[in-house]
Amino acid sequence: MVGDLPESVRAFVAIDVPGELLREIRVLQARLERELPKNAVRWTAAEQIHLTLKFLGNIASADLDKLEAALAAICQCAKPFRLRAKALAGFPNPARPRVFWLGLEDELQPLQD
Repeated sequence: MVGDLPESVRAFVAIDVPGELLREIRVLQARLERELPKNAVRWTAAEQIHLTLKFLGNIASADLDKLEAALAAICQCAKPFRLRAKALAGFPNPARPRVFWLGLEDELQPLQD
C-alpha cells in the first residue's frame, strides 16, 4: 500500500455508502446541481462519496499499512447497523456551501463506540 507515497498523507477513517442510499444521494445531487448557479459547487463523483467517521490529520506514510491492518481487525468485529439521512446542510454556510453533508439518525451508537 505505501509504495511511492509522500512522507505523510492527510488521512481519515470512512465507510462506503450502501448502494441504495448512494443512488438517493445522486438523485439529490442532480436536483441541487440543476437548482444552484452553474459552477457554484464542485460535485463529488459517486465513487468518492463516503461517510467520514474520524479525521486523523497527517499520518506518516510508513504507518499506513499498520493503520490499515488495525482498522481491518476492528471491522471484523463490527456488527451491521442502520443509518438514515435526516437533514441536508451546507458548510461553511447554507448561502455559500463548499460542502454539502447529510445529518444521520437511527443506530448511531456503533459509530460512537
